[in-house]
Amino acid sequence: MKGLSDSDAKMWNRITRDVTPLDCPESPASTLPAIRVNSPHATPFSPRVDLHGITVHEAFNVVQEHIYQGSINGYKKLMVITGRSGQINQELPRWLERNTKVRSVKQMPNGGSWEITIKPAT
Repeated sequence: MKGLSDSDAKMWNRITRDVTPLDCPESPASTLPAIRVNSPHATPFSPRVDLHGITVHEAFNVVQEHIYQGSINGYKKLMVITGRSGQINQELPRWLERNTKVRSVKQMPNGGSWEITIKPAT
């Protein structure tokens, strides 16, 4: 392996010899597991995700993965809960307008959640 010492290359080969690559769709979002935010355990996909208690950077990644998972699971509408104030609530519309899977976005009357209509998976 280029760039590794002999001992590092041997260790890498020993660690990876029994690894089988995952057969995953090519997507940056596919590297994130479909889990409920703030839960250490994987759960079935839910069309609702609550972003309370995580950083803006984490929220961006969770939202992108949520849209991707919603699309491949056949959902047309998703709900993202941000809370009424804060940077995540302000940034979310910009994130969504740049996502090609998003058809439309509507802030709910409570001001702290968003309904996202997504395009069907292709």
